Amino acid sequence: MSIKRSGCVVLMLVSLVLFSGINAAELRGRFAYGSGATVQVNCSGGGGGAASINNAGDYTVRGLPASRNCNFVVSKDGASSVSIAFSTVQSITVYSGSLTVYGNRIVVIRQ
Repeated sequence: MSIKRSGCVVLMLVSLVLFSGINAAELRGRFAYGSGATVQVNCSGGGGGAASINNAGDYTVRGLPASRNCNFVVSKDGASSVSIAFSTVQSITVYSGSLTVYGNRIVVIRQ
């Protein structure tokens, strides 16, 4: 492989690494009383992800497609919330609040 071709390959790899992150968005926040619950995200046109809420109540769902309409559901021990809509027009969307369980339903109160 010539130096010229080698340089092109390196440039392409660097471009892929840099530009693949530009289209990525994330949903993050903190839910009081949410430890052990899961945040599941689905986006229009495909894409999504999930994250567990840690002991401090924090969660982050990374690698979401940019500029999409998405929704998330919080679930734990067979209970779940209604679907909550958000957009990934911004690279980072913050959604924080508290969770309350009523039977098989989780009520998400945004703060």
